[in-house]
Amino acid sequence: ELKIIDETKLLGVMIANYLKWDKNTQYLVKRAYKSMEILRKVASFTTSMEERKEIYILYVRSILEQSCVVWNSSITVENSDDLERVQKAAVRIIVGQNYTNYENALMKADLEPLKIRRDEVCKTFADFFLESVDDYHISKEDRTSHPVISNCK
Repeated sequence: ELKIIDETKLLGVMIANYLKWDKNTQYLVKRAYKSMEILRKVASFTTSMEERKEIYILYVRSILEQSCVVWNSSITVENSDDLERVQKAAVRIIVGQNYTNYENALMKADLEPLKIRRDEVCKTFADFFLESVDDYHISKEDRTSHPVISNCK
């Protein structure tokens, strides 16, 4: 007898039975906004943009990118925008009074949009995965038919 579960958290990832990532995105955004309190407090006593950026990367962005290799290829534009909105708020704090708009603030803080970051993380994971496949001497024919490998571009 199997119990049917509508949603569950598995290794920090919210998985729903309808195979969408809305709940996971909401969960990550909520956690990230809570962690932004650390960034706000640091910003109140330091003027160093580098220190603010470091706090953001360690305590907020790490949450927004958690397990992104699992869900990045399947999220909606709205999910992506929700995640990016957190970074927009963080960058405003990081740059402080020098903030004019999001794109300029990203350049001043030497950051990139989260979508680009997630794609890079996924590509790095895929490259690592393909290298490990080489270690096991899997043929090219088997690689192209493998469900995980064939989706790594």
